Amino acid sequence: MRSVWTKKTKEKSEEEKEVNSNKGQIHEYLPFFFGKLTGRLIVKAKIDADLCIGCALCVQTCPEVFKMEGDKAVVSVSVVPADVEGTCRQAADECPVTAIIIE
Repeated sequence: MRSVWTKKTKEKSEEEKEVNSNKGQIHEYLPFFFGKLTGRLIVKAKIDADLCIGCALCVQTCPEVFKMEGDKAVVSVSVVPADVEGTCRQAADECPVTAIIIE
C-alpha cells in the first residue's frame, strides 16, 4: 500500500508544479501593465509641440520629467517616476495652453 500512496503523491505534486508554472507566466507580463513590484499603473507624459508656447512652467514645476529644448518643452523620461507623479499632473493642470497630456 505504501508504494501506491507515494506514486499518487508524486503525480499530484507534478500536477501542482504544472499549475504553478502556468501562474508564473501571467506574472511575467504584469510589469508591462503595472509599475515593477509597486502595483501602480504606469504613467506617461507627452507634450503637444504645436500647442507648447515655451513658457517653461512645466520645467519649473516638475524638472524630473520636463526640460526645455530650444523654445519648446519636451518630456525627458519615458515613464513618470512614482515619486513625482503628483507634480507632473500639477504641471499638466497648470499648463496655460493645455499642451501636456498625461496617460
